Amino acid sequence: MKTAASSIFEQTDCPGQQRLIDYLEGRLTEQETHEVEVHVSGCSFCSDALEGLMAIKDKAQIPIIVKQIHNQLRHDLQSHREKKRKQKMYVWLSALIVIILLILLVAFFAIYYSMKRERQQQHTPPSTEQVTRPAR
Repeated sequence: MKTAASSIFEQTDCPGQQRLIDYLEGRLTEQETHEVEVHVSGCSFCSDALEGLMAIKDKAQIPIIVKQIHNQLRHDLQSHREKKRKQKMYVWLSALIVIILLILLVAFFAIYYSMKRERQQQHTPPSTEQVTRPAR
């Protein structure tokens, strides 16, 4: 199964890893060598890849090194995704706590003012409008 990282050269017109190795080891025809050189001169990605491949003394170690790099990148990417997921969870949790606090605050004031109004009504004497007749 190919991953996006392993097929990076296949999605472009860039020569593949094996072709660059063959170029370094002189296994290409003159025409193929010229094609690789022309491409590398105009492609900074391939130029960097070729420079990195030239730095490796034992070319047989390249697949192992590439696999180690892919594993490290995969690990780093997974770690980054987990951190982002945790951050997103904390944001949602914080928003939920704020919403709950606001609901509790509104409920508190609603109950408080409701009870205050009841107390005021209980302490206010009922208005008795008795008409007092003058004594005769």
